Amino acid sequence: MKVNLLKERQKVYSINWIEILVIISVVVTIMLMGVHYYFLYMDKELLEADINYLDNQLNILSVRVAEYNRLKAEVEELEAIKEKMDQLKYVWADALIELGFVIPEKALVNTLQIEETDLRLNGLALDNQRVLELVDNMNQSPVYHDVKIINLSQSNDVNYNISALLAAEEGEE
Repeated sequence: MKVNLLKERQKVYSINWIEILVIISVVVTIMLMGVHYYFLYMDKELLEADINYLDNQLNILSVRVAEYNRLKAEVEELEAIKEKMDQLKYVWADALIELGFVIPEKALVNTLQIEETDLRLNGLALDNQRVLELVDNMNQSPVYHDVKIINLSQSNDVNYNISALLAAEEGEE
């Protein structure tokens, strides 16, 4: 016969809550790290796609900027040419304004011709003195130079023909 001095064991299931909590917390932590890694990876991919898109845009824009700068230089060159042409085109404006100051009283201009820088005047004056006064005034003016009397005839009034050169702008010769 056997005698069992130990208490009889009963099979009781006990739950060790601490172990379960540790295991669950480790698993949740690993899962959170995985989810966090996934979101970081997706953000990285999106940022790389944005960087590639912006690089492509920069390449396109750099080509357009180069074209813009080329066209801008071309426009500036054309504007400079236009400005020079405008100065030459309206050389008569200063001549006409100055003519109003140099014509003496009792003298008039019948015809006025301007071709480039050559000026020709045909007109009438009361006497020879008025014609000489007109020539002197034109010689003293900064707009006219090389003033010459081509023809002078007198009937009741004095008919005159005068030629002159218009002064060139600075830098033009």
